Formats: sequence, C-alpha cells, structure tokens
Amino acid sequence: MLQETKMKWDVGMAAYLLSQANWNPREVASTIGRLVFAAAFRRPLLAVMDELFQFVRHWKEGKPTATQVDELVSMLALLPLAFTNVRACVYGKLSATDASPTGAGSCIAGQLKRPRDVPNPKQLACGQCRGDMTELMASGEDVECPLHCGTRLCSMECFLEHRSSCENAAKPLPLFSERWSGEQSPLTKAMLQ
Repeated sequence: MLQETKMKWDVGMAAYLLSQANWNPREVASTIGRLVFAAAFRRPLLAVMDELFQFVRHWKEGKPTATQVDELVSMLALLPLAFTNVRACVYGKLSATDASPTGAGSCIAGQLKRPRDVPNPKQLACGQCRGDMTELMASGEDVECPLHCGTRLCSMECFLEHRSSCENAAKPLPLFSERWSGEQSPLTKAMLQ
C-alpha cells in the first residue's frame, strides 16, 4: 500500500495545483508522476487522469480546463484507496453509524450462527412463481434465498414474495440497506446474486 507520508505529499502537491489559476507543465508533470506512483497500488485509479496527461503532453503553461480540474479533484478524492490495505483483517464484530435525511442510525454486525440449507441442484423451477429457471441457472442469474433456506428464485420480486413465507424469516439475519438507488436497485440485485 502507499505510505502515509507519500500520500500526504501527493495531497499537498495536488492541492497546490488546484490553488493556481495557471498551471506550470513542470509542476503538473511532477504531481502526475507522484499520482501515477500512488495509482500503481490500485491500478484502476490511473483511468482518472486522461486529460491531465494531455495537459503535460502539450507542455505549455496555461489555464486548466474544467475537466482537468475535475480529474485532479477526483484523483485527490480517490487517493485514500491507494493507502487502504485491502488485505487487512476484518474484525468479527463491525459497527457503523450514519446521519441521513431519514434520520441517524447505527448497527452492529457480528457472525451469526444459523443453519444453512444447500440449494437443491435439481430444482429447475422458481421456488415462488414455479417458472422455468434452466436458462437463468446456466447463466448464473438465479437467486439463492439469502435467508439460507435452500430455495432458488428467479428474481428479486420472487424473493420479496418468498421471504414472508420462508422458514428462516424469523431467524436473525444481517441487514443490508440501499438508499437512493433508483428503480434498478443495482446493489440489492448484486447482494441477492
């Protein structure tokens, strides 16, 4: 992971550039060099800096475009991802708090011991609507009941209907909440799958 002292230098250099009306190409190149080194620890971060590379390529002092400023701000905001140790151990008990427009909340999650039924590999019909799931199972789009009752379902809608009658519904379950997701609910669908 990126060392903390290097990250502080990177933040300082990027903040200095953002405070300038005109950018010097040498200063931009120096800052980009440090940011490229930081991004090497999380390679997708390199995708943020396309217009910054174009500024250095032209090698003349000038006023940065809005896109170049946005890229530098984005890189500055994403820089902690290069510092994050993704191999760090996760505690057995996690706590989270928030303050949101719907009110503040907090939760504690720990390891729950609950019986887990293995989904029946011969179940080719949805456990709720009884629709054929052969194609869904072949493409990996079927949903295993997250309450671990062993039932396979064809969609999030079928799970929502199934959960009221699921035998594991009364047992404790870790909660997941997706807010302001729109009609598609992409994280909820990913969690179900």
